[in-house]
This record gives sequence, C-alpha cells and structure tokens, in this order.
Amino acid sequence: MEKLPGSIYTNNIVLGLIRYGVNIISVLTDYTQSWFGRRMAHTVPLAITSIGFIIHFVIICLGRSAELAIVSRIATLTAFAMMSQVYIITGMSGNELFPTPLRGMCYSFLQVVGRIGVVFAPQLFFLVSKF
Repeated sequence: MEKLPGSIYTNNIVLGLIRYGVNIISVLTDYTQSWFGRRMAHTVPLAITSIGFIIHFVIICLGRSAELAIVSRIATLTAFAMMSQVYIITGMSGNELFPTPLRGMCYSFLQVVGRIGVVFAPQLFFLVSKF
C-alpha cells in the first residue's frame, strides 16, 4: 500500500469503499439473477483482478507512472478488492460442496491453502529487489 501513489490512509478508505461496493453488488446480483452462480462469482473477480494488475504492469513498463498515477492507483485497489471477493467465494463454496461431517475440516483446509499465498506473496517483492 505504501508504494501506491497518494496517501496510505486515502488508499485504505478507497479500498474499503470498493470492497463494500463489490460485496453489495455481488449479493444483489446473486439474489436477483439466476445465471449468476458460484462459478461466475469466482470467475468475474479473477478476471477483473487480472485486468487491474495488467493495467498497472503496463503503466510501469511504459514508464508513465507519474502521468497515469490515478489510473494505476484505481486499477491496483480494484484488483485488491476483487481478491477479497475470491476468498469469500472460496469459503462459501467449500461449505456448500462438502457434507456436514467433513465441512469443518474442509473449510479449514481451504482457508489454510488460501492463506499460503498471503504468506509467500511478500517474499516475491524481496526477489524483485534482488534481481
């Protein structure tokens, strides 16, 4: 968060607002639209996250970080917000798929596997600084 342009406090406020909006839209869409199932609820956030990170990557590779700071900021914060939606869907899908005796154990396993990326992702920043 400290690498993004702007204040870290403003970025956290914007991130919270985007996450809140995404969650409300997801709930309303799931409730009112029959075509919006778990697969779509998982695919859409992954696609938007990929698009956001690609936009940020292209801006940095082109060396236009100063001119397009607000675009980079919004793309990155939107990608972060959409990834929180993926964690929610993973937990919800695990509860729906597994029978009651296995549900607690499977939910715990899904959460552990889901958080492994959280542990290893910061290490990638150290690898980038070495190369």
